Amino acid sequence: MAISKLTTALSAMTLLAGISFASAQEYTPGEVMPPSEVETGGGVADIIGVRPGMKCSEALEIVTKSFGEDNVKPDQTNFKIGYKGVSVWTPAFTNVIRASRQDEAGSEEMTVNCTGLASGNQVISMERTVNLGESPLKAPTIEEAKKSLIGKYGPAAGQSGKTASFMPEASLYWAYRNGAKAACDPDGTGIRKCYVLTSAEYAAHSLDSFMNAPREEMGVFVRAEIHAYRNDPSKANRFTVNIVDMPRRKMAAKVDIDSLKAEAGRVHAESNKSGAMPKL
Repeated sequence: MAISKLTTALSAMTLLAGISFASAQEYTPGEVMPPSEVETGGGVADIIGVRPGMKCSEALEIVTKSFGEDNVKPDQTNFKIGYKGVSVWTPAFTNVIRASRQDEAGSEEMTVNCTGLASGNQVISMERTVNLGESPLKAPTIEEAKKSLIGKYGPAAGQSGKTASFMPEASLYWAYRNGAKAACDPDGTGIRKCYVLTSAEYAAHSLDSFMNAPREEMGVFVRAEIHAYRNDPSKANRFTVNIVDMPRRKMAAKVDIDSLKAEAGRVHAESNKSGAMPKL
């Protein structure tokens, strides 16, 4: 059954403008893929307590407690599909949690990405950036920042230094595959084995690429980047931590797509009746 490309409700109104649907309805998908613990073999894969596999509503509570209610904005979307005169769509759900705050000590931002309803509306990736202020005088050194990150996430699977003016002063990587710690360079081909990170928003236009992500990119990855002050390269100006659960995201995308296809097919089968030919 070939079904048209998924679209969000907003883009669907544009793409499907002028198309008449004999049957159109909202449906609430059953939860096919419940939230579950992230598989890291005992390794750490969380940011301020938010981790992959956590219910999005639980992550929202943690982020709100950390940043304050006025500094948190949950974004919502829904999925919609059209097929042979049938249109079905899901209720709105939170797919992104955005938070930011600023004070005299610096600023902080965080983004959490969550899956659809059929896949349990669970966390699949997150990113946090902390800016340590305008002056390097009271900032930690690059080495102190690295030590702090290793203290939380454990010995890094790989590290890299600054290779261009726009690159971070230091990058650290942690990788977990098949529920165990993994090397970033198992076959001597370079650190890129841990550099597949992305915190792309879980939206309709992303599902196909998520579902078809290459097998070699599968794993739970943690990446930390430390940037230095221009006037004092020994001091940490800001750091970013990014976590993504690639197998979970791949599976979730398939579950959400399959749910929409199945519902569209069911409604079409119920609505598809043979009509009488007009008098010739």
